[in-house]
Amino acid sequence: NRLHRAAAGFLNKETGITATPDSIFQIGSVTKVFTASLVMQLVDEGRVELDRPVKHYLRDFQIADPNATKTITVRQLLNHTSGMMGDFFPDDAHAEGNLIARYVDRCNLLPQIHPPGDHYSYCNAAFAIAGRLIEVVLGISWFTAIEERIFKPLAMQTAVARPTEVLRYSTAMGHVLNSEAAEKWRLADECYLTLGQAPAGSTLMMSASDLIKFAMAHLNHGQTESGGSWLSSNAVNQMQESQFHLPLLSGVFDQFVGIGWGKSVFKQSGTTMVSHNGATLGFESTLRLIPEQNLAFTVLVNGVEPGVMADIGGELMAALTGIDVKEPEPIECTAQGPALDQFTGSYESFNSVYTVALNNDHLVATLLYKIDPIPPLTLKLIPIGKSVFATYGEDDQRLANIAFIFDETSETARYLFAEGRLNAHSQGIIQC
Repeated sequence: NRLHRAAAGFLNKETGITATPDSIFQIGSVTKVFTASLVMQLVDEGRVELDRPVKHYLRDFQIADPNATKTITVRQLLNHTSGMMGDFFPDDAHAEGNLIARYVDRCNLLPQIHPPGDHYSYCNAAFAIAGRLIEVVLGISWFTAIEERIFKPLAMQTAVARPTEVLRYSTAMGHVLNSEAAEKWRLADECYLTLGQAPAGSTLMMSASDLIKFAMAHLNHGQTESGGSWLSSNAVNQMQESQFHLPLLSGVFDQFVGIGWGKSVFKQSGTTMVSHNGATLGFESTLRLIPEQNLAFTVLVNGVEPGVMADIGGELMAALTGIDVKEPEPIECTAQGPALDQFTGSYESFNSVYTVALNNDHLVATLLYKIDPIPPLTLKLIPIGKSVFATYGEDDQRLANIAFIFDETSETARYLFAEGRLNAHSQGIIQC
């Protein structure tokens, strides 16, 4: 195996300290693959069954819907089909004690956006709950489990789970777009998102090369660099198997979800990619594995700007694999296209509100982020399928595609699917 490393830019614009290949960055939601790997270790050991209800292992687990509380399974936590509203980020910056346990307690009023197993909708809360399940089954903290069961066997020397340990390392600080001054970037207001969300991605930091060590353990069927068994080959395969087919968004690949991982199958070549992206306060990350080529790459960035990580990741995919992930340009809507008024309305989740309206002969959406420190966006929507649209920002920059989802009997869209999440039409939002 060959490892190539590179670094550029600053760790912190205030100090001017430059980044090096050994600097550590927050990896955000790539953490979810770590948490899923811990659960699969417990499956290997016979301590957890994926299709048992969470309530069997975590007696205190409770959300607003009593039936969902009883039936949501461990698998549904790990493949984002639990149906819970997932972007729940209470302020616990100055709290003490086991914040993962306290977070799970505070989930008792989380509403369902859909019945368990019916749809895919990205769910941060589910992975915090999975992290607490790990703590209860093992009798140790999630942080200790990460250190002893992942960092140590994989010889990850520049990886940190606990925020108190970052002073030992060359550490990046997150940056967000500055909308109030001439300078493009400013430091993020806080260092971490909700600490109770650590198993979902709020605290894990590491160098890019250590993240590649983790990726290689998955490419090597659960084997460590020294040849030891860290995770069974069966568990690794299960994590990469398709669990649920996501709404069709791309003209380049079909998307699925595994256990922890996302999975893409490129239409032209049939090549499979397993991957996960991350975004937290001023950080973005991507980790991508191409098993057929025994290839993995990661990019860690301490600045958040819409579309940038997709562009970087696309360029690296083309250079390293020869796969062009650029979406084809859409064809403008014609008179035979879909009736556009069936898509209009307000669609909302905990993190975002999309307001879709007709503007002459095309759709326009305004996107308001309620949690992420990203300025509001105005998007032009161009149809590329029956209910799939390409989106363009105010500068005509191509952004991520979105899809509208209908119930069997509905004449108007029930959900807007974007950034992996179902945003419910305002008439269908459950209030608690």
